[in-house]
This record gives sequence, C-alpha cells and structure tokens, in this order.
Amino acid sequence: MKYTTNLKQIRKNKGLTQEEVARRAEIAFSTYVYIEQGKSKPNIITALRIAKALNENLDRLFLLIH
Repeated sequence: MKYTTNLKQIRKNKGLTQEEVARRAEIAFSTYVYIEQGKSKPNIITALRIAKALNENLDRLFLLIH
C-alpha cells in the first residue's frame, strides 16, 4: 500500500475532510491535497503536523514500519 492510500484511508476512518486535516495541521488546503494525491511529498515538519492533526504515529501514517 502506498502512503497516499494509507493517509486517505486513515483520514476517512476518522470522519475528517481534507480541509479539516489541513486546518488542524495548519497547512494550506492545496498542500494537503497534493500530498494525499501523491503529487507532492511532505517535508518532515509538514509530515509531523499531519500526523498530529490525525492523532497518528508518523511511522504508521507514512508506512515507515510494517
């Protein structure tokens, strides 16, 4: 599974919209959308913000561990 698929699945399981995640992560909506679609890769700060916004472990969120 690609991290983008995982990211989207976790967001949907939590009942959040892309806009809500972006707002919670304090990043631009378009930035979040591009990351979730795989058009952009987050830097470490943005990845940490998204993980915090989703209340998830960074490793699990971005499939760094199996």
